[in-house]
Amino acid sequence: NCIAINNAQSLIETMAAHQLRSRSNRAIIFYPNSGEEWDPIHEQWREGSGCTSPERFASEIVLCIRKIYDICTREGRNAGVIPILVGGCCRTSPETIAAIRRLVDEFLLSIKI
Repeated sequence: NCIAINNAQSLIETMAAHQLRSRSNRAIIFYPNSGEEWDPIHEQWREGSGCTSPERFASEIVLCIRKIYDICTREGRNAGVIPILVGGCCRTSPETIAAIRRLVDEFLLSIKI
């Protein structure tokens, strides 16, 4: 699941819609990478080529979660709930995970869950 964070939203939207249509109770698990590009010639990451700010990365994760929430609520009460597990893969850090936790908590409080 190590996809670039900038590709996550459209993928998550497709997965959530499929989960609801199929009435699956499987969780959506996603842990995107920062989106930075690997330079194979110099064998290093191209600094600044992706989402390197922990807060910005976490905001993108919360946008994905909001998409799932919006899809579920748009489908109505009988649509069910989709379990979600999130994290970060390549080029994320403990600071990134802490930012995700903080912003997810804020989102959950905002929707009163």
